[in-house]
Order: sequence, then C-alpha cells, then structure tokens
Amino acid sequence: MDIQHLAKASFRLKGKTAAILTDASSFKVEVEKQVKMEITEPGEYEIGGISIIGLLFGSNKVFIFEIDGLRIAYLGEFKDDLSDAQVSGLGNIDILIILEGREKIIEQIDPYFVITQNYQGSLPVEKVEKFSLKKEDILEDQSTKVILLPQK
Repeated sequence: MDIQHLAKASFRLKGKTAAILTDASSFKVEVEKQVKMEITEPGEYEIGGISIIGLLFGSNKVFIFEIDGLRIAYLGEFKDDLSDAQVSGLGNIDILIILEGREKIIEQIDPYFVITQNYQGSLPVEKVEKFSLKKEDILEDQSTKVILLPQK
C-alpha cells in the first residue's frame, strides 16, 4: 500500500484493488480509477476490497480503513484526548494519520507508524517523499515511528 500527502488534510491511500482519497469532510473510494463511492458519514462500508468503518467521537468523525491487510486510522484534525472506550473501539491500528501528531493520542493508539504534518516529541522521525508498506514488513515488536510526508 502507498500513501501520498496531496494537501493539508488530503491523502491518497492506494492498495492493490482500490484507492481512497481523503479530505477534511469526505472520502472518495476509487476502483479502477473511477469514483465508486463517496463517504461523508460514520457507518460501515466495503467496496473494491477495502473495508471502511466510520465512528463518531463527540463531534469528530474518525475513519478506519482496512487495505491490503493493514488497518489505518484517519483522525484528520482530531485534537481531543481519547477515552479508553474510544481507544478500544479503534482496535489495533498499524498506521495512524493525524495532522497534528499529539504525543498523548499517539501513545494511546500505539500504532506502528504515524503519518503527520507536525510532530514535536520523543519518537523517531523519518521524512520521506512517499510512504509504502506491506503488512509483512511490520515487525511485531517494533516501536512507533513518525513519518513526515511533504505535500505533493
């Protein structure tokens, strides 16, 4: 799976069978380069081999994507702390996408990778042009790594 940062809250997550385009208010799922679904509300969806779960945490919409065996949580501009119930509702997350990389939220979710625009903290940081990952590349005992992706 490949992730590109297109604009402030906009990312492209490309799997083997489909891609998701994110922005602050909606998600577009593309199958064979055609938009097949636009998602704006919480719920459960499946299209093109991608599973999408939308949750409402207070006034914040949070989405979980399952692409190529990876679980990605998109929190966008989420700024509140998470309750234990909310963390539990997310389940195990491989990749967290959050615009402001707040240490407490990262620690609560404990993903393998965090993709963010801004991070001030103690975790290792790597700047890359494009982020690619396969489920089998994740080491079960690896610690969280922060990935800074420039906008394209």
